Amino acid sequence: MPPIATCTHCLREIRTEDKTYRCTCDAVYHLACATTLMRCSNCRKPVVVDAARTQKQASIRCESCGELQTVVGETDPRVLTCAVCGGPLRRLTEGRRYLIVTGNPGTAFRWMQELSKNPKPSLCMTVASPDRLRLEFDVKSMSIVQVSARAKGAIDPKNLDPAGLRAILPLTREGKGGAILYDALDQMISESSLGDMIRFLRKANDMAFVHGVTVIGRVSPGRLADPDLKRLNGEFDEFLDLSAQS
Repeated sequence: MPPIATCTHCLREIRTEDKTYRCTCDAVYHLACATTLMRCSNCRKPVVVDAARTQKQASIRCESCGELQTVVGETDPRVLTCAVCGGPLRRLTEGRRYLIVTGNPGTAFRWMQELSKNPKPSLCMTVASPDRLRLEFDVKSMSIVQVSARAKGAIDPKNLDPAGLRAILPLTREGKGGAILYDALDQMISESSLGDMIRFLRKANDMAFVHGVTVIGRVSPGRLADPDLKRLNGEFDEFLDLSAQS
């Protein structure tokens, strides 16, 4: 039979008998090719393939309560919540620096709540209103500092060094570990520059590392060009693309 299309990923022919995946932008893939992708090569939208046809099941023991859980697919267990105790199936390694790509800030705030237990100090630097975040994510004990060129009383993104460093200093001086979240780094960069942000992070992350503070930076999908995202990632230990799970 003649081919019906060309796979957008491998550029090989797709025939009638082949299983396929079609993106909303009409890009067509072999099903096997689509399962290897997080985002469409054509439009960069998340690739979501029928779990029943392609995803595997795995049994994972919850680190929070020890109960065995069944996980479908290859989702990072650090993103998943235990159905029994409500805690994370896997915890972040404390003292490391994580850059995550997701449009949903809820994942980062859940991690922050877990990291600030026992209790440990926590700080969020964000472009959003602190009052709105406390109400939405129930983080009443978290210190929240707004970073914005327009909001009254906020730190100007162009002045993160030294104003942002001064905001971090009390947390690091406590010497109890804890966590820092830089929420919506892409928006902060849009109001300053990538160079300004990298210079700030280089100093701030060094301060966090010395005192065992875990760092999470969040950017939204598609907001930074790939070269800029790669440069930003150089200031972190681990990169997690969670855009398909947002």
